[in-house]
Amino acid sequence: MTACPNGWHLPSDGEWKSLVNFAGYDCYEATPQLMARNGWGKNGGNGGEDTYGFSALPGGFGSLDGRFGDVGAYGLWWIVAKDADRAYKFMDNRNACVFMTFGIKPDLYSVRCVKDD
Repeated sequence: MTACPNGWHLPSDGEWKSLVNFAGYDCYEATPQLMARNGWGKNGGNGGEDTYGFSALPGGFGSLDGRFGDVGAYGLWWIVAKDADRAYKFMDNRNACVFMTFGIKPDLYSVRCVKDD
């Protein structure tokens, strides 16, 4: 089973970095331009500018026991990395920065697929 349909793939860390660099000088400048205008209201945060139509939403996370958390506060997206079972990208409404961190494969995070060349 794959996360993306044929002709699409999970982005690498480098592809995320390219997106952030395209959207701004650094992640603190770029992230609001990637965030959806609505839906980022938990924990006192605001929506983003969605300058490029990326419309990142804070889907939070889910666990195999059916619990969900941090919806409205954090966006978590799986990426392809050297340790493919653990790497993901993280965006939140307070720090407004995209960075890579690690989770475990059974955790339920969002995916953003990239069209193959």
